[in-house]
Amino acid sequence: MAMSERLFDVPSEFREMAEKGIKQTLKSYETLHGLVEQTADRFAGPAEGLRGELIDFNKAAFSATDEGIRASFALAAELTKAESLQDVITLQTRYVQSQMQRFSDVTGELGAMAGRMAEGADKKTEEE
Repeated sequence: MAMSERLFDVPSEFREMAEKGIKQTLKSYETLHGLVEQTADRFAGPAEGLRGELIDFNKAAFSATDEGIRASFALAAELTKAESLQDVITLQTRYVQSQMQRFSDVTGELGAMAGRMAEGADKKTEEE
């Protein structure tokens, strides 16, 4: 038996326990996520007319963070099913590549939003 095969000789009970732990943690995260969204919505209402761009920026940043966390949970779930070192390397490589692309997309989007906010602030300052 090759060394890499022994490394992944994990009892099915352990894999099941890991999968259940990931699902329970994700469920707890989703509950917390819902509470944070409710709180943010309560504060967003009164400030909507004054700082709409900032609210949009914060929502986009929060959404990007949420996507990253969910991608990490998905990776963890996939890793519990890995049967070889090659599977782990493939999953991790795919995850890193997707996260790098997502990071690039998110920073571009947030950068553009920040630029628009700065332009809007400059216009408001000039008007005053």
